[in-house]
Amino acid sequence: MGFIDIGNYHVRPSVLGKTSTVLQVLTILIVLSGLKGNVLNAFFGITVAATAVSGLHYIYREIRSFYR
Repeated sequence: MGFIDIGNYHVRPSVLGKTSTVLQVLTILIVLSGLKGNVLNAFFGITVAATAVSGLHYIYREIRSFYR
């Protein structure tokens, strides 16, 4: 897996981040397809939750590595 290099600071992608990205792309495709109703609402909810969990995981991981 690749990483972002900001000077000497590296942010490696996580499985949660990759999963979140896939869900975001799928949600966009569902919106573009014109699908409405419960399926779209479910994808919105799942995508928002996965993105939030992924963001919190990145924060937790970086705080943990800061104190090592």
